[in-house]
Amino acid sequence: MKHANYRQHYLLAFTLIALMSVMISSTLLSDYYIGEDFLTIRLAKGLSEGYGPVYNAGETSLLTISPLRLIPFALTNNFEALSALMHSSGLAFLSIILPIFLRDKKINTRESLVITLIVVVSYPTWSGMRSVESIMITLFILSLIKLDNRKYGVASILLGIVSIIAPSGIIALIIGFIYAIARQNTDANQSTSATFYIFAMIPLALWVGGWAVVHGLESINGLAYLLTATPATSSDWVWLVIFMISAGYLYRIADNKMLYIFPLWATLDIVTPILYNGAPVQITSIPVSITIGLSTTLFIRHYARSNLLVHSIALVALGTIAFMLPPTTPAQIVNARNIAQSVSIPRNASLLHDHSPALAYFIDNFSGTVFHFNGQYQPHIESFAERDDLQSMIVALAPDFILTSTTDEIIFDSTNLTGLQYEQSPIEENLWHRQADVRRFSEDSSATTISFSPDVTLTGYNLDQIRVHGDNVLRIRLDWTLNRTPEDAIGVNISLLDIDQIPAVSIFTRFPMENWQSDNLSTYHSLALPEDIDSGLHNIQVGLDYRAGLLGVYRIAPVIVPFEGLEPTDNPIGRLGSVNVFVLETRAENEQLQLDLAWQTTEILNRDYRVFIHITDMDNLQPITQDDGFPLNGRYPTTFWLTEDVIDETRTVNISELASGTYRINLGLYTPADGRLQGGEGDYIFIGTLIVDEDRSAEVMLNND
Repeated sequence: MKHANYRQHYLLAFTLIALMSVMISSTLLSDYYIGEDFLTIRLAKGLSEGYGPVYNAGETSLLTISPLRLIPFALTNNFEALSALMHSSGLAFLSIILPIFLRDKKINTRESLVITLIVVVSYPTWSGMRSVESIMITLFILSLIKLDNRKYGVASILLGIVSIIAPSGIIALIIGFIYAIARQNTDANQSTSATFYIFAMIPLALWVGGWAVVHGLESINGLAYLLTATPATSSDWVWLVIFMISAGYLYRIADNKMLYIFPLWATLDIVTPILYNGAPVQITSIPVSITIGLSTTLFIRHYARSNLLVHSIALVALGTIAFMLPPTTPAQIVNARNIAQSVSIPRNASLLHDHSPALAYFIDNFSGTVFHFNGQYQPHIESFAERDDLQSMIVALAPDFILTSTTDEIIFDSTNLTGLQYEQSPIEENLWHRQADVRRFSEDSSATTISFSPDVTLTGYNLDQIRVHGDNVLRIRLDWTLNRTPEDAIGVNISLLDIDQIPAVSIFTRFPMENWQSDNLSTYHSLALPEDIDSGLHNIQVGLDYRAGLLGVYRIAPVIVPFEGLEPTDNPIGRLGSVNVFVLETRAENEQLQLDLAWQTTEILNRDYRVFIHITDMDNLQPITQDDGFPLNGRYPTTFWLTEDVIDETRTVNISELASGTYRINLGLYTPADGRLQGGEGDYIFIGTLIVDEDRSAEVMLNND
């Protein structure tokens, strides 16, 4: 009867602890954030909107090994409420599962109660919104219980879930394997087969391996961000010191050596990010609090006469420390929230900024594309940050808005950025809005091999468009290979040359040598085209300047400025292949025949055709006089014609040598290699007749008159 009463009391106590964990977590964490929360939010948003758990739509970098934690947040917009609920629920379940595990490890009920209280009171003070961490460790401890009971199949399934439910789940998986091996070495009845380990690794292997198969091996480089974390605060240092002392005591006095898994796990949780970041980071490890609780109770068991009194004192002391060091949202997140409240950015805009990743979350009703100047979470732009090439980063991304506190480092009126037309917000001085329209770069680059010197080679380029209108901006990417790092700045001069080799626009950008600290890199440039630029073919010319010397100048790519204003007509005079030919007007004067022509193709042409106009006798196709050459004298090659283009030009034929009489006017298209383009009536179009009078006057009678 007495034991039954004790059990009822302890059951009531653990129930109260579970309820207390809900209250403490919900209260302390309702308005508390750490940096990692916003990666969770961002990936869950991508999952809910259908483009996958990636930072921005269209990206492929794998940024999490914990897809299960994203699912609940993808189903709701109330991150704070759901995360607090999941966190507190996890602690509540942990307060029930942990004592069951500890009782099997020779920890009595009262000691289990103290340990659980320490976990519930202390952990929320450093855990932040790591909502599923408590659920993860609850499942982990449950898997250890199943291992102790030789339920290997269930244990492997639970460990597999643990590995993909929280970022530290992979460490939990390793600790679980260590526990299984240790159990097998200390208990002859324990025998875990290779199947146990394989099945436990299957979920993680399927997630990471499947992603790599779909998106390529380079897409998993983003997993390096799992080791980045918020820098340690003063409270983290306090708990770190307490943990180190506790782990030492636990090593000395623990009766059951299997309890070493908790200080081992906590050590890995703390040391791994320190090795990666080079400095202590914010502690978010439940095993730390379990280790503190274990060492406290075991120390009291060995050295105290009145366990109940000392337990009470220990709880009061640790509780006091916990509440004297309440959870505090990092200053950079608070600052980001304050800035977000002062700016207005359209819902689906793109934003480049240098604040906390929390900024995009706190901007009202914003769900657009987000980039960070340090390249965080986005390996495809991280190289710009590593080389401190902010100008290339801005041109490459061309974000709708830029929000930066370091405008001195970004010269918005430089020749390389003026084309994008960023204007400063009249309300927020650090907010800039792009006025120019831009297009996306194509996925395929054009390869080239142009050696400007033995140390610098242009290996490729990419354009955001090859048909660009006046008053628009043309963005260019240049891919470089360096055999030796330059010792000074390199200037890149880019010009857009017309058919007469006259620059329509030029820019010169000097890149400091810090921007060239890589064997393979890309620079980005923007050209603002004049509104009155001539239509037709232009060529991009690139020159390199180094230490006041010109390394070389080369033309790399053509672009076309299309004709505008002409509307297609339904009355062509004839057709050659897919090309409709229109005669707009004819003039025969001053011993010259002038034909105002228009061209429109119904299919893309893959050859640069030439035009011929032959004046022949009525019964002989041998030309007496003729005009021959590319359309518009080469300003608009036929390979650039699109079906919506109507290209007009005037062609002139000298008729001064013609005697009086009637002549045929024939027109065709041809290439020297392939011959003439065929039409419905053959390989030319009969335009009409030319009548030359005795007084040298002339007139044209069109074929469709």
